[in-house]
Amino acid sequence: MAGMAFAFKRRATGQVALNFFGDGAVNKGDWHEAMNLASLWALLLSFFCEKQPVRRLDPHQRRDTERAIVRRAAAYRMPGSWDSATTS
Repeated sequence: MAGMAFAFKRRATGQVALNFFGDGAVNKGDWHEAMNLASLWALLLSFFCEKQPVRRLDPHQRRDTERAIVRRAAAYRMPGSWDSATTS
């Protein structure tokens, strides 16, 4: 997605790239790379995380030290918010 957002920026189209992913993706390097590049290059890219409490029978508490995934956006100087109605 960062590549598409970069292309939109280079071509000055004004388009915004949208990235939808499950919460398990935030533990992968390519997610962090995309967040970092989007922040560094000020890309028009929005990230939407879908909370999946159990992924491959691996409880959320066993795979993440930070329970509120939205707080990871702050590491990349990005704003973040979540729907409190769906957050446990």
